[in-house]
Amino acid sequence: MEGAKVHWFSILNSLMVITFLAGIVFVIFLRTVKRDLTRYEELDKEAQAQMNEELSGWKLVVGDVFRAPSNPALLCVMVGDGIQILGMAVVTILFAALGFMSPASRGTLITGMLFFYMILGIAAGYVAVRMWRTIFCGDHKGWVSVSWKAMGLRGGCAGKSKGGEGNQIERWIMCALFA
Repeated sequence: MEGAKVHWFSILNSLMVITFLAGIVFVIFLRTVKRDLTRYEELDKEAQAQMNEELSGWKLVVGDVFRAPSNPALLCVMVGDGIQILGMAVVTILFAALGFMSPASRGTLITGMLFFYMILGIAAGYVAVRMWRTIFCGDHKGWVSVSWKAMGLRGGCAGKSKGGEGNQIERWIMCALFA
């Protein structure tokens, strides 16, 4: 019984340390960004013209961050698949920590992982379509294709092919067989 208390205490202790360190990094990041933004807002027009050669920080990447992606379908599918894998990992770890899936019983953990992965394909499709509609400002065109790619295929299979329609179908079949 004592081992179980020490085990839970160690897990809680590790989580608290990780949360504390992540908070420190987040505060440092926020201070740096806030300082950069206030510095750039305070500059007037002539000082800005002199500083154009010396720009650093957020101003260098602001144009790249808000640019539309070159392959939005691939981005949406990859984000949806990432949510699916992250959700599967979190739910599996949660169920294992609560004792529903014991590593002592063979196959329970991997079966649970596969089950959660399969069920969370719905979440992957939702997130991918939601991101698709966000990128295209609510445009309804192409969301069905993105949804099927997110739920049925892996992210690397969703890109555009350069060899024509036959080449794309071959890639989809290969990805479905080996994914």
